[in-house]
Amino acid sequence: MIKEKKYALISILGFSTFFLFNIYLFEGSCYFTGDGLRHYMVSRWCWQHPDLLFYHWGKPFFTIIASPFAHFGHGGIQVFNVIVSAIGIWCLFLMTHKHQIKNAWLVVPFSYLCIGFFTVINTGLTEPLFFCMIASCAWLAYDKKYLLSAFIISFLPFVRSEGNLILVLFALVFLLRKKYFIIPILAAGTIIYSIAGYFHYNDILWVFTKNPYDGKNKDIYGHGELFTFVKAYQSVVGNPYAVLLVLGTIVLLWNKIKNKIVDHIFSPEMLLLVYGSFALYFTAHSVFWWKGLYNSLGLTRVMGGVVPLIAPLCVIGANSLIYWRKEKLYKYAWSCVLAFYFMFEPLRLNFYPYELPAEEKVILETYNWIKTNNLQNRHFYYLNPFFASKIDRDAFDPNIMRELWGLYPNIHEWGYSVVPDTTLIIYDTHFGANEARIHPDSILNDTHFELLKTFKPDEPFEVLGGYNYMVQVYKKKPMK
Repeated sequence: MIKEKKYALISILGFSTFFLFNIYLFEGSCYFTGDGLRHYMVSRWCWQHPDLLFYHWGKPFFTIIASPFAHFGHGGIQVFNVIVSAIGIWCLFLMTHKHQIKNAWLVVPFSYLCIGFFTVINTGLTEPLFFCMIASCAWLAYDKKYLLSAFIISFLPFVRSEGNLILVLFALVFLLRKKYFIIPILAAGTIIYSIAGYFHYNDILWVFTKNPYDGKNKDIYGHGELFTFVKAYQSVVGNPYAVLLVLGTIVLLWNKIKNKIVDHIFSPEMLLLVYGSFALYFTAHSVFWWKGLYNSLGLTRVMGGVVPLIAPLCVIGANSLIYWRKEKLYKYAWSCVLAFYFMFEPLRLNFYPYELPAEEKVILETYNWIKTNNLQNRHFYYLNPFFASKIDRDAFDPNIMRELWGLYPNIHEWGYSVVPDTTLIIYDTHFGANEARIHPDSILNDTHFELLKTFKPDEPFEVLGGYNYMVQVYKKKPMK
């Protein structure tokens, strides 16, 4: 036990140091910067604008927990995700070890190097906290701390909406363990937030009525194949992980059939809360994308919230190779091969070294032009969160910055005078044309705005809606 713990702790410390160093080394150390940066901004400014504490899309529990770290900038919220990742992986290791799986400490590198998780750690996304809460509460339940487990996990839907599905699995485990009085505690998070948010929305049911995933934007997000995530396994788990996952599952089931393993390796907590959470989440997202439900975009990064949970199966798969033969040289050889392929996978798939995504490169060029021309203190309309993070001003103060989707609704209600003269409009064909629903031609042909500059990527590419990506900077003309 001591040796396993030592290996696990050293591995967690090493990987955490690696990810912390990346925050310092790479400006582009965060993929999926759009949503991640938005979550960062909500967390950073929530105490100046308390309504953000009940901003449904921002995930209120994530917002409040991450806010002390976000106060120190985007790097702060990246540090937060490194910390919660380490906590979650440590709890997953403890469960794996307690279930007497050999080389349980391998859960640590297998979790960190799983592509779907590797790419979300250095971000402001909610996936690492989502994983951390599932893993830690599964461990608490296995350790018979049922009340604490139920209370903490009750806030999971306020980290990611899929948490409502996971609560069903926890309820089932408490039912199997005959802890009937614990099941109602799973509603604690929803009850607390419903009451707290009532004083802001004047609606006790705001958790349901303010749901941002009501499907109203189905025409934008579309739908795809049922097996999209299966076919995209390289971006979800990576090749080595996928091979060991399949192998581990086969070995585990075969040994169970042959009664070669002890029964507690199939505890309800491991089966339902660890493996089951992954299976339910993966299946649900596959169906959501297939049927075009809940604003699903078929993004593989959403799997980052659960993919480490199948690391114990990968350890079982690895053990079947390592212990296939008794010779030490054979064991060392297989161990080296596995280590090499896991370490090489992020490089092979171009997930490391980090660099800014293509859209953010154009936004950065836009920001640099604004800064060079001393325009950064103007009033702005924007929607790409990377721009707001670069300007580093209170993105929720309407006297400083406003979001682009409010531009024309405000104009239609109050007239063009509602937009201060010399206001700069940062329009891009991703957020502006889709989320804000402003067609590129409509703003270009609006005589109240003057086009100052257009920025395009070196290599053209299309974004959501079939638009070629570009960023245009407009200035509001003085009213005559």
